[in-house]
Amino acid sequence: MNTLDVKVSAEKKTAKACIESIGPEISSLNSTRSTVRMGFDGRLSVSMKANDLTALRACANTYLRWVNMCIELSQARF
Repeated sequence: MNTLDVKVSAEKKTAKACIESIGPEISSLNSTRSTVRMGFDGRLSVSMKANDLTALRACANTYLRWVNMCIELSQARF
């Protein structure tokens, strides 16, 4: 099993928004090849597990782009 744990510095409000907005994707993108968990312990954490490196890479690309988008949107001034 291949794993990747990423911790991102983010304000609690931003981390909560990321978890709430990405959470439905975690439950709807059920895959036999990878799993994802998100949480907040002072930093936004994203834990990914996959059967193979190709699946882990795809999972990381998807979820880390979504996290990046959430953080950028939280800093945007409209």
